[in-house]
Amino acid sequence: MSKGRNGEIYFVTWLRAVAVALILSCHLASWSENRILLIMSQILNVGVPIFFILSGFLFGIGGGQNKNPVQWYIKRIKRIFIPYEIFMVVLLVLHIMTKQEIKVIQWVRTILGIQGFSGVRGAEQTWFITAILICYLVTPGIAYFSDLLCKKTKIIQKVILTLVLFLPALIPFIIGEAASFVTPIVWYFLAYFCGKNWNKIKYAINKSKMIGAMLIIAVMFLLRIIGRFILDGTILYDYVIVVYEHNIVAFCIAEIFIYYFSNKKPTRIVKTVSNISFEIYLYHCMFGVGPIKISDLTRFYSLNCVIIILLSAVIAYIMNKFSDMVLKKI
Repeated sequence: MSKGRNGEIYFVTWLRAVAVALILSCHLASWSENRILLIMSQILNVGVPIFFILSGFLFGIGGGQNKNPVQWYIKRIKRIFIPYEIFMVVLLVLHIMTKQEIKVIQWVRTILGIQGFSGVRGAEQTWFITAILICYLVTPGIAYFSDLLCKKTKIIQKVILTLVLFLPALIPFIIGEAASFVTPIVWYFLAYFCGKNWNKIKYAINKSKMIGAMLIIAVMFLLRIIGRFILDGTILYDYVIVVYEHNIVAFCIAEIFIYYFSNKKPTRIVKTVSNISFEIYLYHCMFGVGPIKISDLTRFYSLNCVIIILLSAVIAYIMNKFSDMVLKKI
């Protein structure tokens, strides 16, 4: 596995860029009126799980969460909240300028990152912030548990990991919709454990396993489609089948990228997209469903998509630079 001068892991850069492209594709498809595209948007919705996996994986490699957890929390909060709060200020200004209704409680919750699914218009996608903050909160505990698990025999490790893997099938029936903010911890932990054992795992990924990952993706998509026609609207489908499909596919995509891109240096545009991926994620919904909605600007759907992508990329680049400048001063 090759790294750049600043410790950049090549496949991570490639995968982060693809993850945000998948998120854009998912939302652009969901904003269309085409039934096939609407169905495709559900299948394309694996970008966010990839981000959870990447976060857990990178923290697993980096370690150090238990050496100084307070300092770790501060660093992570700054990394998340500085670009996020800048986004919220921009969104608030746009809401005021376009004379949108402003519900104070909803805005306060969204600003604090505890909004769950009840975000403000143009920030519906930021439920991710609530979920990732919960993952960050328990990361020192995950690090401690991973250290203990690494000392166990391989058989015990497999038994425990298998039991953990069954949790997303049980949690939704206990806490309902709130499972969307709890079950990511499971996948985040599994990715963390992979990162912790990266020096062993990376050598086990070969062509046959990569092909196996592709087959698993195909099977999971098939199960997802069958489940949608039979069980759509049920807890079993919405919070179990969908969640397993998303995250298993995300892990398989990561495995494929490890095989193909571990030694392939990212191009300049891939690096740029990867660097501004968080900002793209934050700002693109403003143009799709937010106060300056342009998803129906022209009568050509494809042209509207191109405009949204370009505007999202430009504002994301500018805001990323601004966020970095603020980070350096505090």
